[in-house]
Amino acid sequence: MSSIEVSLKELPSMQVVSFHGFGAGPEGIALTAMFEWAEKHDYFKLKNPRCFGFNNPDPTPGSSNYGYEVWLAIPEGMTVEDQSVKQFEGGLYAVANCHGNVEEAGSFIPSAWKKLVEWVENSPYQMGKHQWLEEQVPLDGMTLPEMNARRKINLDLYLPIRK
Repeated sequence: MSSIEVSLKELPSMQVVSFHGFGAGPEGIALTAMFEWAEKHDYFKLKNPRCFGFNNPDPTPGSSNYGYEVWLAIPEGMTVEDQSVKQFEGGLYAVANCHGNVEEAGSFIPSAWKKLVEWVENSPYQMGKHQWLEEQVPLDGMTLPEMNARRKINLDLYLPIRK
């Protein structure tokens, strides 16, 4: 097993605005809707914007279609009336980072998830039942829209765990 740097983090409960895509490339569908909404609401100009995503539903054998959901954390005091809002309960996570160019994401993201799962399997923790997440994290002083325009990805992978 290749090594992977893992940290433990407790994500707090938070309200999120949700965007969903379904098809052979659902990430692009969900992210396009999210970036359009975020621009309209100056979301990425807020202090500490957070963007999470995950498969919903997962891919199934024999079909190229699956879903992807993107969440933007809603800061306290922000009201959202034009998009679906959900409550995320938070939880304990094993977290690892992966990054690269969008064109290579189909290789480096699954590889990092595999290493993170192997880490948990060989740790004193067990898999949790709360939501697996990928958080898009700004890189090299860029905003997420700038990273998107430059086709760069920097993800913290959140694997739910319990003691």
